[in-house]
Amino acid sequence: MVQTALRLFKKRGFEATTVDEIAEQADVAKGTFFNYFPRKEAVFSHLAETWVAEAERKIAAILRI
Repeated sequence: MVQTALRLFKKRGFEATTVDEIAEQADVAKGTFFNYFPRKEAVFSHLAETWVAEAERKIAAILRI
């Protein structure tokens, strides 16, 4: 679902993307989406946290050199 949401956010924009579209494209029920995320913004927050964590790992690796 997360990768599907990212693809749709890139293609259609965050505002234009709906939970219905994410669930449909990810081939899950809308209820399943809500089992993992309370709203669309939570998916974006998850993506942002993942990106920040990856950036921190890369910066830490550079600083160790």
